[in-house]
Order: sequence, then structure tokens, then C-alpha cells
Amino acid sequence: MTTPERATSRPRIAKNPLNPRFRMKSGEPIRIPKASLFLPPLFIQVFSSHAKDVASPRGTFYNAGTMSLTIPWNLYGSIVALALGLVVIGMGVRYWPMLQTVWQRVRGSTPDTSHDAAMADLSVAALRDGDRAVGRNLLLFLTEFVDAEGSSLLTCDPATGRFQLQEIVGAKPGSFQVGDIDTFLQALRERRQMITRRALVNDKALAEMKTIGLQYAVQFHAEACLPSFLGEHLLAVVNFGPRKNNTLYDDALCQQLGRLASQCALLLQHAQLSAALRRADREMAGHAALRRQLLANMSHELRTPLSSIIGLTEQLMDTESVATPEERRAHLGMVHDSGQRLLRTVTALVDLAKLEAHGEGLAIGRIHLSRVLEALTPQLRPTAATQLLLRLDDGIPPIYGDETWVRCLLNHLLENAVKFTPQGRVWVDAERRGDMLKVGVHDTGIGIRPEKQEVIFSGFIQANGGPERSHEGSGIGLAISRRVVELHGGRLWLQSQPGMGSHFFFTLPLKPS
Repeated sequence: MTTPERATSRPRIAKNPLNPRFRMKSGEPIRIPKASLFLPPLFIQVFSSHAKDVASPRGTFYNAGTMSLTIPWNLYGSIVALALGLVVIGMGVRYWPMLQTVWQRVRGSTPDTSHDAAMADLSVAALRDGDRAVGRNLLLFLTEFVDAEGSSLLTCDPATGRFQLQEIVGAKPGSFQVGDIDTFLQALRERRQMITRRALVNDKALAEMKTIGLQYAVQFHAEACLPSFLGEHLLAVVNFGPRKNNTLYDDALCQQLGRLASQCALLLQHAQLSAALRRADREMAGHAALRRQLLANMSHELRTPLSSIIGLTEQLMDTESVATPEERRAHLGMVHDSGQRLLRTVTALVDLAKLEAHGEGLAIGRIHLSRVLEALTPQLRPTAATQLLLRLDDGIPPIYGDETWVRCLLNHLLENAVKFTPQGRVWVDAERRGDMLKVGVHDTGIGIRPEKQEVIFSGFIQANGGPERSHEGSGIGLAISRRVVELHGGRLWLQSQPGMGSHFFFTLPLKPS
């Protein structure tokens, strides 16, 4: 009679952890042999049944009928403790993989308060630092968290909705065009989860975005891409490089980063709002300073000629104070000059209002600059020590533009040149540059300080502005000039040195547009 063959071996649940080749697969279900479950209860039963006489100095360890073995209680306790220790050691070795897996699962499900504390510190920094500083600190924190060799941060510009490279840590990514990454960013919006390069290669569910995803990964040296959403809006993307310990971005790490992604979005939005608030504060401060400058200039430019007109007319009405015709003619001339000054100020304000409102269309026509300069020359009143050279070469081609506004442009530039050149020269030249004509208005006057060379184009600001300035003017002529040039598709710029004069250049089209 043959006996059934016994199983020669039983599948091992896990290898000995003391073996160097021991490996445990992450996420593998825990299996416990049924036979091993009877060992702890059996030991407890034996221990409890033979430890009845705990109070006696000697305990019965074995009793079978008339045969009994009586040993000292101390020795009995030592034997029990030794047996219990051997059982615990055996169970620890046997169930080490199970215990390790349980510990990893418990540790992964437990929130890490250090992460929350770090994010809180970054939130406080968002109030103190700018948008860029907060983005860099956030990227440094995430790079250290995953132990990556490098990373980069793409953020969405709130004004344009386009993504831009804001920060880089470690290896510098290659150059890119925003249009090249739009397709992959759209795929990130649809999936709303972290994507690794390994998943792009192996996961069949990502087959549609595999090509564009790998191109994106190569471009940014990225092993993993973490999207950060604020509601339905993709606010930022963090690209992580390879990890320093050459380990992969496993599911547990991706889950932890996914929990941090929403906090990152809130932090970046907080930083953007703080930066926008600081910019608004600076703009409001600039507007307040501009308003004060406007009030100071306008009060001076309006009150001074009006006071002159009123005072001179009162003298003319008093026949005793102005007896001769020559005195009356001189007083009337000063009244006329004050009226002209007042008219220029009001006209400049009206012109600026038209240009700012974009309500003034351009009547494009053919313009000969030489004729415009000849018409403007009599209106300029240089000093006896100032020489005017306003004649252009005969070979200068005509331009196309609105003659009224071009005349206004040249009038403002020439008046400024004459005003700030008490002695010296004022001249005009021109040369062709492609489809544009470059015109220069030069003087050898007092010049402009470097810190004033850009702000004077904003309006109501003079290079030597202030209540005690020595030259009259509203300070809006250059603002009007720049706006006129830009409406014609050209550009206006300045070169100047204090004490060496100023050189204003602008371009106007040679063809109608």
C-alpha cells in the first residue's frame, strides 16, 4: 500500500532578512502560515496550566499519574523566560517582513508635521519676501524633501496665463519655447496627478502622452513632474531631476508630494497676491507724487501768467502810471506773451488728454520736414548767444504721418532745446534707417542727469523740476512727444550728459502704413 506523496517543499513567504539578497516587494500582500498561528496560543496554554503554584517555593513542571518532577521555582521561571525569549526571537525572524511592511504602512499614513511647519514658515516668508524669493525657497524645500539632484519651477503668469520658468535649483534645464510645452501641460490638467518618466515608459494608460511627455522630461531633465492646482486652475509645475540615492519615485513618495501640491499652490498664490499688492502700493505712491507734481506745475503755469495779465492790465487802466505810448506797447507785449504761455499750457493739456484717450485719429499724409522746420523757426525765441541750425539736407526723403502731430512733436523738442540752451547751438539732422527716418534734435545746453532721463517722459516732470525751478513749462511736452512718435510706429530716446547738452532721437515711417 502506497502512501500519498508528501509535499517536498512549501512556498516561502519571505526570505531571511539577514540574507544580503533579501528583498521585499513594496505593496505585496502579507501572508501568514496557518500552522504558525497555533504556536503562541499553545505556549500560553502550557505556561498557564503549569504555573498554578506560583506562590509555592517549588512548582510542578510535569505530572503524569504517579510520576512527577519537582524543580525549584527560580529554575522553573528561568526555563519559562528562556522559552518565551526563544519564541519571541523566532517569531521576530519569521515575521520580520510582515512587521517591516506594517511599519512602512503606518508611517506612510501618519501625517508629517514637520512638512506643515516648513510650509507655514514659507507662508510667513511670502509676506516678507517677493514672489521670486518665495518660489525659490519652495523649490529648495521640495528638492531637499525628495533628495533630488536638481529641479525647476514653472509658474503661470496671472496677467497673460502663460507659463514661464521662474526658478532653477541644481542642473540648468535647456532652453524652451512656451508653445512647445502647452500640449503636455494640457495633459497634466486632465490627469491632475504627478507623472514620472518611468510611468510614461511603462504605463499603457499614458500611451497617448508618452511622446510629448518624454520630450518635456528630456528638455527639463525631469524624472517626475508635479502639477500644483488651485481649484481647477493649474498654477505651477515642479520638475524633479534624478534622486541622489538613485532610487525611483515610488507610489508612496508620489502620494506625499501630491498632498503637498495643494499647499504649494496656496503658497504661490499668496506670494503672487502679496507681490501684486506691493506693486499696487508703489503705483499709488507714484500717482500721489505725480498728483503733487501736477498741482505744483499747474499752479505755477496757470497762476504766473494770469497774475501778469491782471497786473499789467490794471496798470494800463491807470493812465497816470503808464503815460507814454512806448510804455503801453511794452505792457501790451508782456500781456500777449503771458496769454501765449497760458495758451500753450492749456493746449498741451488738451493734446495729452486726446492722446491718452486714443480718440484722436491720425490723418496720414506726405510731410516734408524742411517745410515744417521753416514754419516753426519764427516761433522760437533763442537768446542772442544761441545759434539755430534747423535746415536739413536736400536729399532727406519725405515722411508719412499726421502733419499736425508731427509739428507738435518738433515744436516741443525744439522749445525744450532752446529753453535749456542759454548759449551754444541747437541743430537738427536726419538720416535714413531702412523704412524709417531717424531725426535728431541736438543742443549744447545744460544737459539732463542720468536719474532723470527716463522719468521726464512720464509727464509733469522736469529735469530741474520743483517750485523753485528756473525754467517755465508744464513738463508734459516730452510725454506728448513720445506718444505721438509711438502712434506713428516709431521710437523716441535720449542721450545726454550734464553740462554737455542733450540729443533727442526719434524715428518716423518713410512709407504709409
